[in-house]
Amino acid sequence: LAVSAASAHYVLDYPTRIGFDDEKLDQAPCGSFDPTDRSAGVTKWSIGGSNIAVTSTHARVRWQFNVALVSDPTRWLPLVKEFGQTGVGNVCFKGVPGISAWANQQAVLQVIQYGHDGVLYQCAAIEIVAGGPDPVPNSCKNSNGISIDSLVPAPVLPAPVGSSSSSSLTATGA
Repeated sequence: LAVSAASAHYVLDYPTRIGFDDEKLDQAPCGSFDPTDRSAGVTKWSIGGSNIAVTSTHARVRWQFNVALVSDPTRWLPLVKEFGQTGVGNVCFKGVPGISAWANQQAVLQVIQYGHDGVLYQCAAIEIVAGGPDPVPNSCKNSNGISIDSLVPAPVLPAPVGSSSSSSLTATGA
């Protein structure tokens, strides 16, 4: 699906987004799209780190990357701590970790942008897989003038329902 970045707040370029409607990006959790939708394709997401590419049209924003299992699409867990980015254009976030306890699970990645005009949401269908970090594709590059805060893995996350170990859900990678 081709999307004009000139008219958008931001566009999730990779992984493949579930859908895009610039007028509804403010609708949580996925910009008005069903977080369990797999029809646009499913991207493998390595627990050792995968990449997110966006086109951002705002000069100063904050980002948050969350994940939920398709079986529980209302329980979002952070992959990294919220961080900032400045500059306009193509932005590549490298080595975003997965949750090791969720290997071989169908999930949804939620990419949230906090900008001057509010909170905006886009999602991608993913399958969390062992391994990584994934190589950075040639298409995942930062435009001139882009500055990104360091990506810090999220702290130990709460255990899923039915689990006896709270340390089993950690975001890994850098």
